[in-house]
Amino acid sequence: MVLCATSLLQGSEQGSPAPESPQPAPEGTTAEERAARDLVGLQARLEGDESAREFETRFLERLEEVLSSHEGQGFVPSTVGAVKRNELEFLSAWHMPQADRAGAVPADDFASPAQLPAHLRSCSATLAELGIEFLVVPIPLRLQVYPEHLKGVTLPQGFEGYGAGMTRTLQSLAQGGVEVLDLLPLYMAERDRQVEQDDPRLYLDYDLHWTPRGARLAADAVAERLRSADWFVPGPSREGEDFLVRREEGTWSVARNRKLELEVAKDPFPVWYDRIVRPRGQRAHTKDRLSPILLMGDSFSGLFHSESADMASLLFARLGYRIDVIGIPGGGAALWKSLRRRGREGLEGKRVIIWMCSILEFQREFEPRPLFPR
Repeated sequence: MVLCATSLLQGSEQGSPAPESPQPAPEGTTAEERAARDLVGLQARLEGDESAREFETRFLERLEEVLSSHEGQGFVPSTVGAVKRNELEFLSAWHMPQADRAGAVPADDFASPAQLPAHLRSCSATLAELGIEFLVVPIPLRLQVYPEHLKGVTLPQGFEGYGAGMTRTLQSLAQGGVEVLDLLPLYMAERDRQVEQDDPRLYLDYDLHWTPRGARLAADAVAERLRSADWFVPGPSREGEDFLVRREEGTWSVARNRKLELEVAKDPFPVWYDRIVRPRGQRAHTKDRLSPILLMGDSFSGLFHSESADMASLLFARLGYRIDVIGIPGGGAALWKSLRRRGREGLEGKRVIIWMCSILEFQREFEPRPLFPR
């Protein structure tokens, strides 16, 4: 089935009204102004009520119980599909003292030069010297948005997402002048919204990755943020003339595409793609090494590339610019190594670099070294 994507935005919604989505940044703002605005929003999120803190404690206890009872299993059964064990392990370790960090709680370990927050601050400062903005977009895990998918978990009234640890990390980055985009409030506002001809959830049932709908929401938020920049003017490509956005019902096979040794009761899954194509239906050309916009991403960003619905395609359709991409499944140091290879000269003409990766990246250690040695 093929539908006009824009018409779907006006489709009927079912269920109770969703919480309000975060307000966009005003247009014509500088990176410093947006980082200061980010900081205010993050501080407000940390001033949660006591019930939220009590839930986090109970949820951590439940994580430990589930990990202990499913020792050695790569997947843990959940109320919707299954959850990868590494997602549970990260959420548990992220909030508890770790011996390999001298007893530090990773979610509060902002200063260590071997940890990602310090690396991101250093890279942001280096890029600012080159006149390039830097936007950090961590992608939440499914259990941060849908913790009730873990058996035995009940949400408190007014639940706003399981993310205090990540919120503190983003707060530390914003305090250091790094522009951050927190997707969790947006996802919480949209998680229960049911729209005709769209995915019912934001994450795949047997994978830690997002559905096409989850990817579209992230692309909307990133594009909205870039359009608010004082340097931004719409790109040269125009919908209807240079490309079309076609909402189409399709399928996604976890077993085939993610090569998982897992018996899935319902595979492939029905999903709804926004395919970005040329007016005659061929795949649109959405990438360009000379683009002013560089996207650094892991497997999330490249997902649905075969359907012309990956993150670069979605951003192209929203901004009018083809996107320069450094995409490495698994992310990690390889992303930064690829950026270093380009050197300062290879970034001429760039206006912004977007780092968009799973928050699992924050469990990695990084060699403390400058982005571009002088």
